[in-house]
Amino acid sequence: MTLAASHHQPRPALGRSCVLAAAALLLGGLSQPTFAATALGAGMDLRVVVGLGDSSARNQDGADWLMPDLSPVSGAVSVSLENNQGDFVQGQLSGEATWSSANRGRVEMRAAGWTFDVDDTSARVTLHDGNRDWRYAFLAGAKDTLFTMDYIVAGFGENMFGLEGWIIRLSGGPEGEQQESTGGSIVDPSAFGSFSASLTPGHAYVVSLRNGADLSTSNADRTASMWGTFDWQISTAPVPEPGTWALFGAGLLALGAWGRRRDADA
Repeated sequence: MTLAASHHQPRPALGRSCVLAAAALLLGGLSQPTFAATALGAGMDLRVVVGLGDSSARNQDGADWLMPDLSPVSGAVSVSLENNQGDFVQGQLSGEATWSSANRGRVEMRAAGWTFDVDDTSARVTLHDGNRDWRYAFLAGAKDTLFTMDYIVAGFGENMFGLEGWIIRLSGGPEGEQQESTGGSIVDPSAFGSFSASLTPGHAYVVSLRNGADLSTSNADRTASMWGTFDWQISTAPVPEPGTWALFGAGLLALGAWGRRRDADA
């Protein structure tokens, strides 16, 4: 009788598979932030004030809502004045805000700017009137909550002096008022960046945008505008569930058992 040679066949790496699966689940849980906020209300309020000589005009447009609505809000406003000498001045501003949830959204501000064609006549355009272009009120409802807003502002025109970007302002909670200006420079509002602030659970906050566009002149021929995109979110620090930790521990134990069995077989 001939005996066939016996070859050691490695055991399937079940322990390693377990621990790799557990690690994947753990890392997957850590990479997905948990969101926590309750919407209270929001609105867009756009205003333009124009002056030419002794005349002035203003206009405004916008919309708002209260919880639990998450409808888009938008507005568009334009004001112009012209005198008998052919002097002309105009200011305009439009925007729209959308929400994908109470914890995430986007604000787009468009064509915030003016046209001046004046000769020895005082003229002024202000794209705000003590108001906030956009606002959102919410309740922070989870531990270690963070508000973040990424922004991109672009200016257009040969002379953009007076267009100073937007001010991001967050008020409420024990932290008090926090703010950041997006303005690039005194002659060009173009800039990009990120504003972030920690929130206290259970406290109400209001985040808002206000433009800084204001120009007075008596001799100018210019057209300029600025555009801005603001993406924001409210998130909590990613903390794994107790079950995830348990699965990860089981995987580690399985890997240890697999190693001991392999040594014994060897």
